Amino acid sequence: MHRFFHTEHYIVLNLSGVDFIDSSGIASLIRIHTTLDVNKSVLWLYRPAPDVMRALENTHMDELLHITNDPEKLVEKLKPWFVRQEAAG
Repeated sequence: MHRFFHTEHYIVLNLSGVDFIDSSGIASLIRIHTTLDVNKSVLWLYRPAPDVMRALENTHMDELLHITNDPEKLVEKLKPWFVRQEAAG
């Protein structure tokens, strides 16, 4: 008998050094998000530059993706995952 375990993973993409994103970059984010979502995982975008954030807003990607500039918010969202990992040993 096979046992299947639900594992939730978080991928944090630090965009602080990215000054521009075009349609190819946005399409890549959509593919990453879709792949992770199917696997019960979450993509977080961290510190997108103003022009990148504007592009994400203009394409409504800000409604689909998890985005933050606040390190405390990011840690708070990821904290339950870290607690589960420690408990699993």
